[in-house]
Amino acid sequence: MKEVMTAAEFREKLNSGQLIVIKGKIISTGKSEKRRSGRVSNDRLIKQAGLKQELVSWLQNKFNETIEGETKFCDIMDTKRKFRADYYVRSKKIIIEVNGGQTIFGGGRHTSGMKDKNGLTGYERDLQKSNLASSNGFKYYQFTYEQLERKEYEPIIQ
Repeated sequence: MKEVMTAAEFREKLNSGQLIVIKGKIISTGKSEKRRSGRVSNDRLIKQAGLKQELVSWLQNKFNETIEGETKFCDIMDTKRKFRADYYVRSKKIIIEVNGGQTIFGGGRHTSGMKDKNGLTGYERDLQKSNLASSNGFKYYQFTYEQLERKEYEPIIQ
């Protein structure tokens, strides 16, 4: 069932950075990221979305195919794990992850050291994900938004 919210709730979520609107589409940012001065700004989220789009466009031009987003690992390899790939280049068996949160005070999910219900940190889960992909014959690349901004993926992804 879809979540229904009032106009006031929508404005509040939009102003707090929990939602952004890009090209007329409403995008949930998931849990709001915090930093010293409060929540991540809409400008920063829009910039990050733009960096991801630049990456996807570059991949499409390089490999001349549609780049799949949020692809379930169980759809591309023999596993029951519920991992998802941020981006997937099917013809080359390339998985690309974009990790955020490194600049957030206290660290983001990937680097905070907080443990989940299974006693694993975000970093440990990321390692499990990377190792699973690699052991199944996939090339697995990870980048931060700062690396996307510097286009560090261009000389690396083949």
